[in-house]
Amino acid sequence: MKCYTNYLEPGTHESFAIEIYMDKIDKVLNTYGVESGYPEIPSLEYCNTGEMYNTTILHYKGKLYIGDVGSLMEKQG
Repeated sequence: MKCYTNYLEPGTHESFAIEIYMDKIDKVLNTYGVESGYPEIPSLEYCNTGEMYNTTILHYKGKLYIGDVGSLMEKQG
């Protein structure tokens, strides 16, 4: 079980765990919300810093990373 499932309210389905976890990270980092990479990178969610090359928290293919969205999109290009 992933560590972010600890943040689920009782009765909440496990599929919502990463969304809840990322929202909590967004509040701590004081970023501009959690964004999705869809449709270019459907397996990506990240805390929006307002600049594609600023360091942020990324949830990519089921794992958490520290990095920037711009570089990841360039590699996918």
